[in-house]
Amino acid sequence: MANIETFFHGLMASDSVKADLRSVKFQKDGAYAEIHDGALVKLGELAPNAVYGAQNKDYNTYLATAPEADTDKVAIVDLSEVSQGTIAGNVYKIGIKQVGLKCAAGYPARIRFLKEHDMFWISGDCFTGDPVKGQYAVPTANDTHFTPAVAAANDKLCVKIQEVKDFTVGAGVAGQGRTGKLYLCEVL
Repeated sequence: MANIETFFHGLMASDSVKADLRSVKFQKDGAYAEIHDGALVKLGELAPNAVYGAQNKDYNTYLATAPEADTDKVAIVDLSEVSQGTIAGNVYKIGIKQVGLKCAAGYPARIRFLKEHDMFWISGDCFTGDPVKGQYAVPTANDTHFTPAVAAANDKLCVKIQEVKDFTVGAGVAGQGRTGKLYLCEVL
């Protein structure tokens, strides 16, 4: 299943500490690029100010890229925040489309700095492989996705896969809805 990269925040420090939220404009190869929900990004310098020119900085927005190394300090992209609930195993959100979200090139996206014991749900498409409940995941060098890992890492961001559940996107006739996996991750 492709294009269902999705992030749902759980209990996170950034809910109370607004300094742990930032806006970023994602770049790839030095140019603004589209970024997906649940992406791991590395913060760079303050972004140029779109109104007052490149010599001035936008004090509210940073430039961001994929981490160059799996040990880089990263934050996670969170593109949505509306009321949501799970009914009969399906995730429902009121309002606009909430899965497979992308932020257009050159537009600011919200990120959350991850703190120890933060918990969040993330879809299987935000991993380079299939994570296993009870195992771990770490950042991927030169990529915005997590990489599953058998053992915990203590020299970089590491999350433990605490739970896994199925989810369905859309309701279709004769099984036309798309299905995937959601993983409950806890930051170690």
